[in-house]
Amino acid sequence: MFRKIFPIFIPYVSFSIKEYSRSSIYPNIIRTIITLFSNQVRSDAEQKADYSFEVFEPVSYRTQVVAGTNFFVKVKVSSTDDSHIHLRVFRGLPHTGCAIELSAILKDKTSTCKLEPFGY
Repeated sequence: MFRKIFPIFIPYVSFSIKEYSRSSIYPNIIRTIITLFSNQVRSDAEQKADYSFEVFEPVSYRTQVVAGTNFFVKVKVSSTDDSHIHLRVFRGLPHTGCAIELSAILKDKTSTCKLEPFGY
């Protein structure tokens, strides 16, 4: 799917962790990358959310190619209820030496909330 923003096309890719085997050529590599990104930004997410998470389990993600890549990740944060958060994690291009950083967070989400690009 492409969204037309004159005069460029920006691709959006969406995958669910449960659908990796059908949606991705390398499901284990993708799952590992998203889990590593999530674990690296967990402490930043807890600071921005102002509370500690019981669990921190990526559920699904989307990507957006910019001058690097934005990863939009839906993360389950409670084992007792349906609490989720949405993260926007930015990874710069390799030649810039940018570290992975948490750009934005949306709190008070559920498993039924659609994961859309946000935080601009």
